[in-house]
Amino acid sequence: MDDATTRATDKWGHALQGFSERLDEMRSGAKSKALEAMQTADGTMHRNPYPAMAAVALAGLIAGVLIARR
Repeated sequence: MDDATTRATDKWGHALQGFSERLDEMRSGAKSKALEAMQTADGTMHRNPYPAMAAVALAGLIAGVLIARR
C-alpha cells in the first residue's frame, strides 16, 4: 500500500476505535439506568401493589378502547 492509503486506514481505524469506545460507554450507562429503573419499579410494586395494578388495568382499558375504535 502507498503512504496515503496507510494514513487513511490509520485515520479511520482510530476514528472507529473511538466510536466503539463511546458506544460501549453509552451501552453501559443505559444498562445501569435500566437496571435502576427496574429495581425502583419492583420496589414500588412490592410496597404498593394495588395502585400499580390499577394503573396497569387503566392502561389496558385505554388500549382496548383505542383498538376497538378502529
